[in-house]
Amino acid sequence: MKFAAAFISLCCVGQCSAQSLNPNGAYPKFGVGPTGITATIEKGLKVTVAAVQLSEPAGQTDLKPGDVLLSVNGQSLSENDPRVTLGTAIGVVEAGDGLLTFQVQRGSDERNVTLRLPVVGAYSASWPENCKKSNAIVEQTVRYAVKAQQPDGSYQFGAGRPVRDDVRGCLTSLFLLSVGDDELIPYVRRHVRPLAERAETRRNAGGHVNWQLGYQGILLSEYYLRTGDAEVLPGLQELCNWCVDNQAAGGWSHGAPVGPGYVQSGLMNHAGLPVMITLIIAQECGIKVDTAAYARAIRLIYRMAGHGCVAYGDHRSELWWSNTNGRNAMTACGFSLLDHIPCFREASEHLATLVTDSYYQPEFGHTGGGFNVIWRGMASMHVPEHRRANVQRQNQELAWYYDLCRQPGGGFSMPATPPNNPRYTGLEWATGAIGLTYAAPRRGLRITGAPRTKFSRQAPPPDFDWGTPEDRTFLSTADAEGFRESESPKEIYHLLLKTRKSEATLQFCATHLRHYSPLVRTWAARLLGERNRPEALAILANAAMDKDPRVRRAAFDGVSGYDNWR
Repeated sequence: MKFAAAFISLCCVGQCSAQSLNPNGAYPKFGVGPTGITATIEKGLKVTVAAVQLSEPAGQTDLKPGDVLLSVNGQSLSENDPRVTLGTAIGVVEAGDGLLTFQVQRGSDERNVTLRLPVVGAYSASWPENCKKSNAIVEQTVRYAVKAQQPDGSYQFGAGRPVRDDVRGCLTSLFLLSVGDDELIPYVRRHVRPLAERAETRRNAGGHVNWQLGYQGILLSEYYLRTGDAEVLPGLQELCNWCVDNQAAGGWSHGAPVGPGYVQSGLMNHAGLPVMITLIIAQECGIKVDTAAYARAIRLIYRMAGHGCVAYGDHRSELWWSNTNGRNAMTACGFSLLDHIPCFREASEHLATLVTDSYYQPEFGHTGGGFNVIWRGMASMHVPEHRRANVQRQNQELAWYYDLCRQPGGGFSMPATPPNNPRYTGLEWATGAIGLTYAAPRRGLRITGAPRTKFSRQAPPPDFDWGTPEDRTFLSTADAEGFRESESPKEIYHLLLKTRKSEATLQFCATHLRHYSPLVRTWAARLLGERNRPEALAILANAAMDKDPRVRRAAFDGVSGYDNWR
């Protein structure tokens, strides 16, 4: 037990990444992994039991709603982010004796309460790839999802309303398809055939239709490429026709028509990127897509790759966040489908690597970090071999989060985005999404790296011109010559952009003008410009004459004060 406590302390303080909770506010209900405890975090970081599932490990103890959890296995829960401590403790004891001991306050009394979790082993160094624990979690989640499916193909998770043709239902069926088990095909078919039939008459989506069309199109296409079931093709064709009808300025908004006063050109790439992926993969199924609309969609997004994060709308690549709530990851998965074209393969690998290096903002998002979580694991499959250590670092840093999301009996429940945004919480959002993260290494989907199937057709490449040959350099995942990494991505972020800017030396900034990431290069250049000292400006002047165009571009960003939304 002493070893477990020491290991938890080490992980929480030095290795695990999370976003900040507000110690003066309250954090909504969340499941404490497979313990059967539902908790809130009240003012002062007081982890308070909200409910106990009687049939689960916590239900075999004396825990009651209202109890305050002061510590777990000797580690305080009133410092930093208690979720990290809880999630890390679960992983440690599952690899040890299974015993979680809470120090509990009930009124004026304090007591210890111990519950026993099943011992399932530790994650492997390369998890979820080549990992027995991950495989066991996949199989448990499969059983949970299959049991949740209703006769009409929808999924009933807990006490919520069934989900079927929206993002949540499509993610769940994509998860079942991703596992690679042919015995699961009938469950997916039960969902997709009625969906395709409704799509033939455009009765498959309502409200913010583009959100639904994108995920539906990916599901129908992946299902066809796996099975060759031509019954879904007429619906997929009409779905793609509807997508083309809704396009504006190369992209999509929440729905149709586009509101031009919304952001830039009225576009909202969170909704549009899955539609773009649909147009790519549907052509692999033999679907006819308007070539001009297809080229406009690819061009809008491709121009951002290599220059920062994929933007919210039709504006410059974003630079002041390390991630963009899934947009980089979506694009990496989409462009991977065009990996026979070198520039798209490179763009996919570049964006996927940026995603893995944003592990320190795992829940970041404009309206909540759900899509950050949904797409992160799938994008990891497209990181090039020489950067696979970045994926391992990400997954080791975030193991606490995934263990916290796991629920007793199977499934996942996504906790609220800090400080208290519950928009994408619950079993119906997370079961398919995080299941896809664990199953991604099986490469059961084209978007997670599966090879083309016997039903695949070679789609024509998108027909557009963009940039010069030197623009390809910006898609590289290699640092510029002379770069030597000494700090983690998290430390670089704080030294160049956030809390520790005053500590960044001129030499540190100069070195990071040569980083592979356009974000890091621009952060370093802007900081040199802000210093406005002769030595700093001399570094920028020298960089402006560098042989690497990425370094030259960073230098001019520093001089001009380049900003992404203006």
